[in-house]
Amino acid sequence: MDLTDFGFGPFGALFSFFAGITALVQLGVFVLLILILLDLRRFLRDGSSLMSRVDRWLARQEEST
Repeated sequence: MDLTDFGFGPFGALFSFFAGITALVQLGVFVLLILILLDLRRFLRDGSSLMSRVDRWLARQEEST
């Protein structure tokens, strides 16, 4: 039994291929969101704001130029 049994015709393999790629992309986005949320939680717990880190990074960039 394959996708041609469900009426997808000769494009069943192509459909399955794109469905697999879509599932992998969704999984990657989900993992990325979890990592971002964990990073934000660490920022909030440490008490250091993201803007202060950006300011320090900008100051280092200005010193190096």
